[in-house]
Amino acid sequence: MLSAKERYFALFLIVLLLIFPKVSKGQEATRNGSEQERVYPPVQPDVRLFHAMAYSAKLKRSVFFGGQNYSGILGGTWGWKGKKWTRLTTKEPAARKHHAMAYNSARKRIVLYGGINDDTNTWYSDTWELVGKKWKNINTTGPGIRVEHAMAYDEKRKVTVLFGGMDGSATHPTDTWIWNGKVWRQASTAGPPGRRIAAMAYDQRRKRVVLFGGWADGDQYLNDTWEWNGKVWKKVSTTGPEPRLGHSMAYDPVNKRVLLVGGLSNTSNYCDTWLWKGKKWKKVGGGDIGYRYYSAIATDTKRNCVVLFGGYNSSSDIANDTWEWRGKTWEDVTPPE
Repeated sequence: MLSAKERYFALFLIVLLLIFPKVSKGQEATRNGSEQERVYPPVQPDVRLFHAMAYSAKLKRSVFFGGQNYSGILGGTWGWKGKKWTRLTTKEPAARKHHAMAYNSARKRIVLYGGINDDTNTWYSDTWELVGKKWKNINTTGPGIRVEHAMAYDEKRKVTVLFGGMDGSATHPTDTWIWNGKVWRQASTAGPPGRRIAAMAYDQRRKRVVLFGGWADGDQYLNDTWEWNGKVWKKVSTTGPEPRLGHSMAYDPVNKRVLLVGGLSNTSNYCDTWLWKGKKWKKVGGGDIGYRYYSAIATDTKRNCVVLFGGYNSSSDIANDTWEWRGKTWEDVTPPE
C-alpha cells in the first residue's frame, strides 16, 4: 500500500504528464500544449551543383556560395576549415547558379560576379565582395549579364580576370575583363573563341592565368589550353585532356602545377585528374574520386591541399561530399551527418 504522501506524489506526476506531454526529437512544446518543429542548425550543406568556391586566406576557409539541387536554385555561404562545414552568414547575394568567384589576396576578399536564377528567370550582372563574413554589393558597371563564365585572381598583377560565358542575348562573348577592386575594365576582345562552362586557374609558379576547354556554338566540346600574361592570350596546347565542359581547375600547391579534375562531353563523363606543366598536360589520377562534373574546387593555401565539394557523381546523383587532393590522390573527407 502506498502512503498518503506517495499517492499524492504519483498523482502530481500524472498531472504533469497530462499538461506537458513528452516532446519527441525535432519538436518542442509550446505554452498551450501544441507542438512546433524545432529548427536544428545544419551540419552539412545540401547537395548541389553549379556553385562556385574560392579560398579565403583571411577566414582560413574554403568558401562556396549558391548552386542548384533537386528542388531549385540555392543561396548559402558555407566555409570549410578542414573538419566541418559552417554556415558563415545568411545576409548574402540572391540565390543563383553559374556565377564565378575568386579570392583577391591583396585586398583580402572574395569577389563574386554574375549568374542566373532560372526559377525566377533572373540574369545577374552584379559584383559582390565577401569582406570577412559580410557580403557587400559593389555599385559598379562591368561585363554586363554573364553566366557560365570563368574567373581567376592574377596575383602578380593584383587583379581578378573574367573570361567568356554567355551574355543576355545568349551569345558567347570573346572579351576579357579585369576587376581592380574599384572598376571593371575591358582588357581585350581577342584571344580564345567564345565559350561557356570552361574552367580557369592562376598558375602561381609561372605567373599566368590558364584556361581550358568548355563548350562553343555548334555543339563543340573544346580541349584547347590558353594562357593570359596580363596583356594578351596565347594558345599553348591542343592536346591533353579530352574535350569537355563542367570540369574544375585550381592550383596544386604540392606539385606546383595547375590541376584539372572531371568534366563531361557528349560521349563520356570523366573521373581523371591532370596537371598542367607549362607546355603539356600530364594525367596523374583516376577513379579514386569517381566521375565528377559541375563541382567546385579551391586551393587551401594554409593546409596545402585542393578542396572539392559537390557536383554530379558516378551515380549521376547530385552530391554533397567533400574531397581533398594532397598531391597524389583524392581523399574523401566528408564529415559524418
